[in-house]
Amino acid sequence: MKVTVKVEGLAELDKALRELLPASVRGRPLRAAVAAGARIVAKEAKARVPVDSGLVRSRVRVMSNPQQQKQARAESVVGVRRSGKARKDQDPYYWRFVEFGTRKMRARPFLRPALEAKRNEATQMIRERLAKRIEAEVAKLRRP
Repeated sequence: MKVTVKVEGLAELDKALRELLPASVRGRPLRAAVAAGARIVAKEAKARVPVDSGLVRSRVRVMSNPQQQKQARAESVVGVRRSGKARKDQDPYYWRFVEFGTRKMRARPFLRPALEAKRNEATQMIRERLAKRIEAEVAKLRRP
């Protein structure tokens, strides 16, 4: 499942960042801000997990896409991290059944409602963090 949140004005922001900051610094403030917003959604998702085992809850993570970082863009995904092959007994593969349901089990979503509940708060966090980080990076560039 992939849920996309569209933030308006990013093209103008990207243009302004290109004018203000060198390419080596441009993506860092945006990546940090988006990750901070995603952590708000992840915390809410952990609180909403309806299963009792705690394994799914412990595996809710914020993951970033390294491909986006090369393009001075930012993408963070909130999801359930699967275990490696070595720990099959600790693999919360069943999170999909809980989130989307099956023919015999009704869906008890926790990721989508977490995003809907915290969308505004996450967006506000992204704005605040981005503003602070841009100011800090500009201050660094002004130093002799």
